[in-house]
Amino acid sequence: LERQNLLDSFNKGVEPKPFEYRRFSADNNYHWVRLVLRMFKDVESNDVYVFAYGFDIDKEVHDRQALMLGAQTDIFTGLYNKATTEELIGEEVGKGAGIMILLDIDDFKNVNDRFGHEAGDCVLKYFSDLLLNIFRKSDIVGRVGGDEFMIYIKDTADISIAKGKASEILKALKTGVDYENIRIIVTSSIGIAVIDEKNYSFSEAYNQADSALYEAKFNGKNAYVIYKNNAECSAQ
Repeated sequence: LERQNLLDSFNKGVEPKPFEYRRFSADNNYHWVRLVLRMFKDVESNDVYVFAYGFDIDKEVHDRQALMLGAQTDIFTGLYNKATTEELIGEEVGKGAGIMILLDIDDFKNVNDRFGHEAGDCVLKYFSDLLLNIFRKSDIVGRVGGDEFMIYIKDTADISIAKGKASEILKALKTGVDYENIRIIVTSSIGIAVIDEKNYSFSEAYNQADSALYEAKFNGKNAYVIYKNNAECSAQ
């Protein structure tokens, strides 16, 4: 909206593009507005005039955001769905420091078989809410399969953080999940890959975390494993 920018665009015959912005009120609430500019020159004075038209698009923007959120979200758990999780983590992995975590619920099929699918749904919802409470809002938390989850902790390669988060998950599960006067005890296996350099690919990080997850399963489940060099793992 700078004067010279508008004049330069006008002289080039370029119509200013509409843009959207949030207009804040005195109580710090905001309203979405689309601003459309129209320019013309007075043939007698050669003055250039700009008319700005403001349109209320608050409902349109919120409807658009709701649609986008619905397309990105696993409807049942409220976490990111598989496609969005992998896309968002893929964008972060190549930046450098980060921690990828793969985890699932051990023997989840047995929960469905023994207590029924509604009980299984209750466990999944509890587990999803647990992850949301443990990790930061800035972290990427997604459901990538029936009882499989993927998490990416941004901007750190601190192994102690990975250990702390994994231990918190395993400790929280020990109290069990209440379902219709039944307490269902479940455990989780967790594989962790620490990214400490740039130019990692998503597949490299995923394969390392998956290898660590396999090691956790192989060693008896209910544990986390941090991937190190090649097939070397550290189990807890």
